[in-house]
Amino acid sequence: MPTLTPTPIPVAQSGAQPRWLRPVLWGVMALNLSLIAFQLVLYPALLAMPDGWSFVLAPVVLLAIYAGVVLALPIIVAHVSGGAGALSVGTRVGLVAAVIEALNISLESLVAMPQAVTAVVTGIFMLSAFALWGTVGMLVAHRTRSVVSGALAAVWSAIVMMLLAVTYGFALLALAWPRLATFEASDPDFLRSHWDDLHAFTIANTFSNGATHFVEAPLIAFVVGGLGASIGKFLATARAVKAAAH
Repeated sequence: MPTLTPTPIPVAQSGAQPRWLRPVLWGVMALNLSLIAFQLVLYPALLAMPDGWSFVLAPVVLLAIYAGVVLALPIIVAHVSGGAGALSVGTRVGLVAAVIEALNISLESLVAMPQAVTAVVTGIFMLSAFALWGTVGMLVAHRTRSVVSGALAAVWSAIVMMLLAVTYGFALLALAWPRLATFEASDPDFLRSHWDDLHAFTIANTFSNGATHFVEAPLIAFVVGGLGASIGKFLATARAVKAAAH
């Protein structure tokens, strides 16, 4: 029997990114920068703390990198098979994941729970995000027969998710300051930091968490989504081979 090479299935043109997407995401990034600037104006003493500037610069630099990625979306779509559809699906999954992560941030930052319970709850939310990234990678790759497009959908969903979730986390500094400070007072990281300024530490820790999420989420989504995409392409290819054999 001749070797069967599955033909990639193009994603429907309706999957093209809407014109408003990039401006909206840039707006979200601008809001993040505004929230950072607001905290510095409100409490400039943060910059006088050890490595205070680094906690501010980290999310700012990463937001600039994210802005570059958003700027490059048309190039990505032009060079990745099924790229427009992958980004469209990734956007929708990212919006759902952002809501889940916002709930996780709310429980972790605002609700008093035993440490063991907090760890379990956080783990469940993290695994939910991983499952979403792996699933979207698999489904998109199964549809397009392209591992790259599947991984792209997963990574893009992580970017959208974190832009919105980190914005929410930064906003809590202004909206729920007393509660956040209460939680941070007993944070082992605060006790180890040797900082004597709880206010500054709370701001710095929030900025640090945001920067960490900006870095880690796309990397994890790339690995998990790439694995899911590989499975999706394998299943699509096996299905095509089986259909041809009959």
